[in-house]
Amino acid sequence: PHLLDIYGPRSIGMVFMDQKGTRFHTDLALLEELGLLADGAVILADNVLKPGAPHYIWHLMHGPYKAPTSVSVREFLLQSEDWMVMGFYDANGPPVAAPPPTLNRTAFESDAFRKRSMFDGVAPSKSDWWAFSQRFVDG
Repeated sequence: PHLLDIYGPRSIGMVFMDQKGTRFHTDLALLEELGLLADGAVILADNVLKPGAPHYIWHLMHGPYKAPTSVSVREFLLQSEDWMVMGFYDANGPPVAAPPPTLNRTAFESDAFRKRSMFDGVAPSKSDWWAFSQRFVDG
């Protein structure tokens, strides 16, 4: 809300998100609700495949965004594939369609993997990450 007071409506032309992936869509929805996004604003998020941001992908694919695109990048710590996903805000685009309930399960699993990765003794192995990301990709 402070950004709206300071800079005014439609003042954000680029957003980069690199926090908890299962929060990307709620943060993005808040920016939309407050009217902060400029038409054509670039929305970019990191770590969308690992540990995952399923609701963010849904938000871009089924909401007011044009040209959602994923870019495969090499994850620094895991030395494996991850995604950066971007889209362009369309101020006249449709509202976000309700996601299927199964997406909540995928988001829950994503958070569980994130939590496990914070502790050396229980951190997922590279093969665990690969298997999880394949399930994520396959839907």
